[in-house]
Amino acid sequence: MRRWLIFAILVSLLTWYATGNAVALSSAKHSVRSSIPIALPVKQNGPITFSNIANNLNQVSKIAYESVHRVEQTNKQPSITLHVYTGPHTKPNVKNVSEAFAKTMKLWSGFQQPTKYYAVIFNYQDRVWALNKSKALYFVKQSGGVNGATGIKDRIKQCRSTRDCASANSGIVGGFGGLGFGQFGMDPSHNFTDAYFVLGGIEGHEYTHSVQAAQFLNAKRNNQADSDMQAVTPCWLIEGQANFDGTASQADTFADYMTWRSEMARGWPVSGFTDYSSASLLRFLQKTKPGKCLPPNPLYQLGYGIGALVVEALTAIGGSQSTLALLAEMGRGKSFSKAFSSVYGISWSAAAPILARVAAAEYAATP
Repeated sequence: MRRWLIFAILVSLLTWYATGNAVALSSAKHSVRSSIPIALPVKQNGPITFSNIANNLNQVSKIAYESVHRVEQTNKQPSITLHVYTGPHTKPNVKNVSEAFAKTMKLWSGFQQPTKYYAVIFNYQDRVWALNKSKALYFVKQSGGVNGATGIKDRIKQCRSTRDCASANSGIVGGFGGLGFGQFGMDPSHNFTDAYFVLGGIEGHEYTHSVQAAQFLNAKRNNQADSDMQAVTPCWLIEGQANFDGTASQADTFADYMTWRSEMARGWPVSGFTDYSSASLLRFLQKTKPGKCLPPNPLYQLGYGIGALVVEALTAIGGSQSTLALLAEMGRGKSFSKAFSSVYGISWSAAAPILARVAAAEYAATP
């Protein structure tokens, strides 16, 4: 598996063209309130609980995957206007980009989501096109987009060559009432060989980042949803949730999901971090402080692997909507530890050692 670092704090059957089109993905009306569509705390009466997960590790992945797809299949498709702009020389990683976004939109139906979502998709040859297209968008002209005035240019610079252009970014643009914006680099070394790209994981992952930030649209600073989210959310949850849910929601079969998962845990190494014991992972989960764990902190990258395993476990225990309920509770002003107790009915201090043991068992099984 090709290893890369995606810095991010980001069913219509129509075909999208380089000129861009928009459609309101039908049915449920968008809510301006940061709602939580499940009862809290989540029930602890399913096949996987905090008390028995260590003895049922072989069931966790399937139960978590099935939870994602059960919710995705029963939820209503939210009404979110989607704009996709694809470079004239760019071949996206999936045949129907709008369908990929729609899958993850449906998974998160009932929660606050972007009111509109804009995606710019490009390859190395289309870098200048991508820069000009991004600069021409009205919200970029006024605010600079998700990362400010210099963010657009810096993001596109991450596309360094024809075979090194897989970086992506997504979030909420401040001051526009919940508008989401993402930029997606494409290259053949990832698009058609890496399960994450082949399945549509990059679309699900980056869109989920915008949904995460949307839980903070009504937070104290309001127009700074991304920074409000980053300030209080553990980095392992930011990237772990986007990686797990963004990819699981795209995988049409459990076998497809496991193809990605088999590469995922060991696919995000950090130089100097070699101890994947439960004690080491517990320290990582408990001591990587929100805000301080963000790039350029090298430990941020561990969230893609360790975080995804923890989110998979939490999904098997509490269902696929439970981890976003965590962010929604924090968006309402609760600390992470208080939000965790509210969602799962167990303290974070009691749950963390269990989750660390679950993740450590995976690393022990895939040396």
